[in-house]
Order: sequence, then structure tokens, then C-alpha cells
Amino acid sequence: VTPALSAAAWLDAAQAEPEVRLYALARQDARNLCSGPPNLGALQLMPEARRARFAGFWAKRDRLRDRYLALIEETAKSGKVVDLPSQTVADLVFGAVESTMTWYSNEHDLKPDAVAEAVASTAVRGILCRPPSPERLRQAGDRLLAARP
Repeated sequence: VTPALSAAAWLDAAQAEPEVRLYALARQDARNLCSGPPNLGALQLMPEARRARFAGFWAKRDRLRDRYLALIEETAKSGKVVDLPSQTVADLVFGAVESTMTWYSNEHDLKPDAVAEAVASTAVRGILCRPPSPERLRQAGDRLLAARP
């Protein structure tokens, strides 16, 4: 969660449309989930992960979801997001990104970068009323991520 929160903090001040910043956050987050030790992220699905000793993790995860929500709300202000409650849209995007940890493995045909791009593109384009082409969104995200210090 910490690398994604770091990316979110940087993206808050980045010069790009909010949907491009949302795409960049989702891409960075999905890549992080695909690049870690196999099944590490899936540990949060275990009932034991809800114990009090993991409260710090859940607080960070909530902050990360709030960053997704803020970018979605910023995008929605310009009328670019489908007509659903922002909380629902945030659950759709955040859930799509987090789901990678349930199906991705190092033996997958696609490498982490390709999976992250596909997940981010599909999730973000899926919530936009008039989504840009996958290529246009990827290029805008590439430019934004290349500017990260």
C-alpha cells in the first residue's frame, strides 16, 4: 500500500487531467501488486488479516481508496464519469486493481507492466462516458509517469 500512497501523493500535484492521474495511480498500484512476492497481497483476504494488529495496514488501504475516490470525484466534476455514485465508481476501479492479486502469478503470460497497463486502462476507460482510446490514455500516462522525480 505504501508505494501506491507515495504515487498518489505525487499525482495530487501533477499537471494532468484527473482521469490520466487516476490511470497512472491504478497502473502503478497494479504493477506493485503484480511485482511483489506471489500471493503476498492475497493475505489480506484471510479472516486473520482483520485482527487489530493489522489496523495500520487497513488505515493505509482506506487512505489509498480515498485517493482513488478523490480523483474520480475530480473527474466527475467535468461530467466525464458514468452516472453512478462516486463511491460505487471508486469501488469498481479500486476493486479491479486489487483483484489482480487474486489471479496474477509470475507464470502468467503477461509481465507485470503489461498486466498493470491492461488493468488500469480497462478500469479507468470503463468509468468514463467518452473514454479515450487505450493508446491515447497509455501515452498520456507514460508522459505523466516519465515526469515523476
